[in-house]
Order: sequence, then C-alpha cells, then structure tokens
Amino acid sequence: TAPAGARSDKVSVALFRLEPGKASVWSHNKLGEESFFVLSGEGEVWTDGKVQQVKPGSYIVIQPQTVRSIRATKGVPLEFYAITSPAWSSDDDVLTTAPAGAPK
Repeated sequence: TAPAGARSDKVSVALFRLEPGKASVWSHNKLGEESFFVLSGEGEVWTDGKVQQVKPGSYIVIQPQTVRSIRATKGVPLEFYAITSPAWSSDDDVLTTAPAGAPK
C-alpha cells in the first residue's frame, strides 16, 4: 500500500499482527530472503521443523527455500515487521504444509 515513490523492487516491509494463539500459513520464498523483527508480544518462529522463541526486539533471518511459520503465544497478540529482499511477490511465495515435527 506504499505510495508509488516509496516502492522498491529491492526490498519490502510489511507490518503484521497475529491474534493470540494464531499463526501464519506454512510457506517459503523461492528466491527472497525474509526477516521478522518483533515489535510486541511473544511467540515462536518455526523454520524447517525447528522452533525459536521470539519477543520484542527479536530479529530472525530466514533464507530462501526455508519452510516457515510464525505463531503468537496464547494470551497476547504478536506484532512484527516482515522484511523481504528482493521485494515480496506472490510469484515468489509458495504455500506448503508443515514439516515433520512442526505444529499444523
């Protein structure tokens, strides 16, 4: 939703809010490197079946082809920036299923 003069094909930044107990879909980028910067709340980031706890100030870098999902802890919303380079594109985003050992 950025104005035309504020757009770039090199990087995109999006603000997300997950309600308590909710999670993003399982997906991966074909080419884009993605980072999550947590502003508020607590949760966990699952990458290829491994979990990392996150809280305000956490910064997670996710390499291309890495299956991931970010989840808000029950009881508190999770707000975070998703930064993607090159800029996010629906053509680069691949929806998938949870890896073995990860929550569905």
